[in-house]
Amino acid sequence: MGMNAFVIGAAARDLIFEYVYDARIQRATEDLDFGVAVETWADYDSLKTQLIGSKKFKKDPKQEQRILWTEKVEQDVPIDLVPYGGLETSESTIAFPPSEDFKMSTLGFREVSQNLLTLEISKELSVDLASPAGVALLKFVAYNDRPAQRRRDIQDIFFIAENYMAAGNEDRLYNPQSNDADLLENESFDYRTAGARLLGRDIVPLLNNETKSIVLRILDESPRSGSMDQLIDIVNKNPFRDTDGDELVKRIFRDLANGIGDVPA
Repeated sequence: MGMNAFVIGAAARDLIFEYVYDARIQRATEDLDFGVAVETWADYDSLKTQLIGSKKFKKDPKQEQRILWTEKVEQDVPIDLVPYGGLETSESTIAFPPSEDFKMSTLGFREVSQNLLTLEISKELSVDLASPAGVALLKFVAYNDRPAQRRRDIQDIFFIAENYMAAGNEDRLYNPQSNDADLLENESFDYRTAGARLLGRDIVPLLNNETKSIVLRILDESPRSGSMDQLIDIVNKNPFRDTDGDELVKRIFRDLANGIGDVPA
C-alpha cells in the first residue's frame, strides 16, 4: 500500500538487545507495536481492512488501534498500529473516529521515523525499527501522556539506559576520532552510567523543542518540581530487576539527562 511502517515499543527493544546483542531481557513483550505513516483516516481504515481480509488477523473489539494476529500462533497476538502523519492535530495528537474518545500523543514519531534501523530477520524479510534512542524517546512521550497507566515505560527506559553500552556502543569509547572518548576520563567511570550518557547524547538529534521539554522535565531532580524519587520507586517496583540500590538508579537517570546537556542546542 506504499505506507512506511516501523516497529516501536518493547518489541523494538527486544529485537535489538536480545536478538542482535544477546542481552538478557527482564520482561518479554507480549505484543507488537508499529508506527504507520498515513495521510487520512480512510487510509488507516483501508490498511486494517486489508490485513483483516487476509484472514491472518482479526479485529479487536475493544481497542481501535489494535488488531489480533491469529495465523500460526497458539494465542492471539495483539498488534497495535499507531498512525501518525497527515491525520495528527496541531498538538501532535490523534483522536480515533468516530467518537474521538480515545486519543494518543504522536510527538516524536516524525523524528524517530527519520532515524530508523533496518534489521535482517532472514534472507526473505527485513524490518525497519526504531533505534534504542528512538524507543526511549517515544516511551518518555507515552509516559508523559498517561503517567498512571504507563509506568512500565520508565522501567523500559531504565533498562535501555543501563544496558545501552552492550547494544554495540562500547567501541565509541576507544575510538580516538569519536566525540565520546571523553567518558573514559571520568574518575568514577562505570559502563552502565556511561552508557546512559551515550543514550542521552543519541536522543538529542531526535528531539524537538516540545519533546526535549518533556524528557528533561521527567528527569528533573530539583527538590520542588523534580520527579526523581518517583522514577526510582517505579524502577524498584519492577519484579524482574536485580536491584543495585537507589543511588545507581539515580546516577543512570542523571547521566541520561547529562548526556542530553552535553550536546549544544
